[in-house]
Amino acid sequence: MITIFVPLMCLVGSTGFLITLKGYYQSAQLKNSFKVTRGLFPLGIFVWGDALTIGPYWILVALLSGILQDVHLFYALISLFWFVRAQGEVQYWIAEQFTSKHRNKPKDLWGHQFFEGEAIYFGYQTFWQVVMMLSGIATLAYVKLWLF
Repeated sequence: MITIFVPLMCLVGSTGFLITLKGYYQSAQLKNSFKVTRGLFPLGIFVWGDALTIGPYWILVALLSGILQDVHLFYALISLFWFVRAQGEVQYWIAEQFTSKHRNKPKDLWGHQFFEGEAIYFGYQTFWQVVMMLSGIATLAYVKLWLF
């Protein structure tokens, strides 16, 4: 496992570093903090402003897991990240439902064809609630593996 794990941690860490740099450039230089990132969703980065905090998180995860060479810790940190990230997204989409100023127009959101008008907001909210539940369960399972 170590022969695959160490290069994987190097990849995760260097990806986090490059994404942090790109996030800084997009956010600070180009003023694109709210511009949607394409392809970074699996890392929990939805807009370039996210990259400034989440990129360093992935660097720390890679360093800690790589130094300790602990795959269970790595999985626990990933699932814990998604638990916290999903909880934040649930709050965001609840707020989006009840505000008068929408950052996200219903017609611009993926899946709008399945929901009528602003109903897409609670669709996103419930999606993230499911992610939160699944990642919470995964976190408990991986922490158990890590500790015992």
